[in-house]
Amino acid sequence: MPASTDTPDWPAVREEALGLVSAAAEQQLMLRLVGSVGIRLHAPHLEHLMERLRPAPKDLDFVCRKQDRSALRTLLEARGYENDRNMLVAMEGRRYLFIHRETGLKLDIFVDQLDFCHRIDLRGCLKRHPVTIPMEQLILHKLQIVQLTEGDLLDLGIMLANFAPGKEGDAGAYSLDRVLAPLAESWGFWRTATGNLEHLRDLAQRGAYPALDEDTQALIGTRANALLEAAHAVPKRVPWKLRARLGERMQWWQDVDDREGTY
Repeated sequence: MPASTDTPDWPAVREEALGLVSAAAEQQLMLRLVGSVGIRLHAPHLEHLMERLRPAPKDLDFVCRKQDRSALRTLLEARGYENDRNMLVAMEGRRYLFIHRETGLKLDIFVDQLDFCHRIDLRGCLKRHPVTIPMEQLILHKLQIVQLTEGDLLDLGIMLANFAPGKEGDAGAYSLDRVLAPLAESWGFWRTATGNLEHLRDLAQRGAYPALDEDTQALIGTRANALLEAAHAVPKRVPWKLRARLGERMQWWQDVDDREGTY
């Protein structure tokens, strides 16, 4: 059956997102949301805030464990999704695209890691939140984008305005060490992330977010600058130091084509 030309609305997308996570959990499978939907559903106040500030996402992005791939494919096919064979061949089991036969809803499913401009390893951290990847990885997901859109910058600003470095597990807190760890390992990731934080800080300090009030923009600028300073100060590992010798004379990010675009 051909996919519907009607795009599902946000309530329907939200219901399906949570339903898929729940259905996977019932079979002891781990499926976690990433991207804009992941940010929305990480905490209730984020969902309400993003409903006001951001257009509703129309597709869903997930991460799963490698050992769950086969069972998840069976689960999704039983729920009316078809596997995109071109993606299956191109990505060799590292990423899947499913499209619902009736609604046209797309599911982009990554295996163990996000691999865009820079790689984010998610093995071992998916148990830390019942619905989404952890806040640290949601922040890193945006920081790794070489060319941030206005929407990406707003997503990043919203996260920094609502979460601050603190004790892991505390409400409104994220682990600074977990954010800094991949930046201390990879000079390329560090270079992209620090450039993005500088841009975010400067925009906030200029009041360039008309959708946000003055106090929120000031908070974003302060927290972006604090995270930037922490990224500069964190002790760097040997791979970082070796790559730093080349600096910007060699491209420090992976190119992302249309099929593997950032969501």
